[in-house]
Amino acid sequence: MELPLFGKVHRPLTWLMGLAAGGLIVVGGTTYYLTQRPNPQEQLAALTVPVERQSLTVKNRG
Repeated sequence: MELPLFGKVHRPLTWLMGLAAGGLIVVGGTTYYLTQRPNPQEQLAALTVPVERQSLTVKNRG
């Protein structure tokens, strides 16, 4: 069984560096896209409750 590209690729280091550079561009672009997109604004009214003032009783243990 013969591999179609085995022994036919000239300068394999150049190819590997090109593939690595392409991978870095893809990973960097994806990371930038995911971190820079706007986050949906949450409804603050649904996440807050009104504050109530109450007296507090402190008991000593001892």
